[in-house]
Amino acid sequence: MRSPYLATQATSIGGVDRYIESMEGELLKAFMQDERTPDWTILVVALSQMWVFSLYELLRTWLQMASELVRYADDLDKLTGDVRQADCS
Repeated sequence: MRSPYLATQATSIGGVDRYIESMEGELLKAFMQDERTPDWTILVVALSQMWVFSLYELLRTWLQMASELVRYADDLDKLTGDVRQADCS
């Protein structure tokens, strides 16, 4: 089962990850140049936290969908004959 929602979320998380990595590189350069923590460090920290929450939500949703699919398959296995055929169509 392929979920367009999960695929879109995973793509978005990957894009944000690359953006945050770029910001972290710029943050390191600014720190090395000025020898102090840049004012915009909090932005990188906040985006990193949001990224973690997004990844958690993606994994939680995927696990929920997988559990529902397994439960459906188990319920389908319990059916027999005509009842199973009717439920599958």
